[in-house]
Amino acid sequence: MDDLTQDFRELLGRPPRLLLAHDAPQELERLQSLFAHDCEVFGAGSGAEALDLARAQWPDLALLHACLPDLGGEALCRLLKSDPALATMPVLLLCEQPLDEAGERGALEAGAADLLSPPWQAALLRRRVRNHLAQKLQGELLHELAFVDGLTGLHNRRYFDERLECELNRGRRNGTPLGLLLADVDCFKLYNHYQGHQAGDNALLGLAVALHSSLKRPGDLVCRAGGARFAVLLPETEMAGAERVAQRFEEAVRSLRIPHEHSSVPGGGLSLSVGGVVCVPGACHHGAGLMAAAEAQLQEAKRQGRARSQLQAA
Repeated sequence: MDDLTQDFRELLGRPPRLLLAHDAPQELERLQSLFAHDCEVFGAGSGAEALDLARAQWPDLALLHACLPDLGGEALCRLLKSDPALATMPVLLLCEQPLDEAGERGALEAGAADLLSPPWQAALLRRRVRNHLAQKLQGELLHELAFVDGLTGLHNRRYFDERLECELNRGRRNGTPLGLLLADVDCFKLYNHYQGHQAGDNALLGLAVALHSSLKRPGDLVCRAGGARFAVLLPETEMAGAERVAQRFEEAVRSLRIPHEHSSVPGGGLSLSVGGVVCVPGACHHGAGLMAAAEAQLQEAKRQGRARSQLQAA
């Protein structure tokens, strides 16, 4: 799978992630050795372990024994496909024997992308996995095109809303904190008015690069939320970490030294106000409510004079 692995590394910045599940340790070891040199592999000995790993690691493809003792192939497929973060993940089932028409129909209706009957030849397994990974990668590229802001190259608000729901679900399951920031360029309408919209677009592009470069972890996300506003997701981040990110954003924008002599902020340059919230997601936390809470903090930062950050627990 060398070519495909290279495509993943170039486009996603990492190798493909495979979830392998088999209740026979020797078979699981054989599967792991088959893919470990060119993929990031997660091995599970039961259906419950496979489900936990899938929700924690977000693999690109799952190759599962269809007869795991605690969860049958169909039941495990349905559970995986019911999770929005895993709904597009191809699931390949390793069957102990060829299925009849009813068995095949049941597995496919449950969400299986492919059924493999014995003998499970190594070359065939790798080819099937490669084909399904290639299809998934193509789908993700088309998905990306629909969720990218045309000016800045960042993801757009639609993508942010989708990721927010996924991160809320993951935080509820794992009991981990989630930070959400809204950043707005101060007095940007005046900048556009006096400098022109082309200068405004150039400034936004520079800001987008600066904000994206300020994020240090692969799972952190900054999106253009519209106009001169950016939205940020910080999974597994407590208040102190979110405050550090907000401060890095402010410093990154100041370091660009883009003149803005009509700003109400002292110093005569473009600046950023940031509002945000941090929570451990529970049943009472929803995307719209967190966005509203972050917006309230952003407005408070502006009320206090702009060019600052204001965060609270939610």
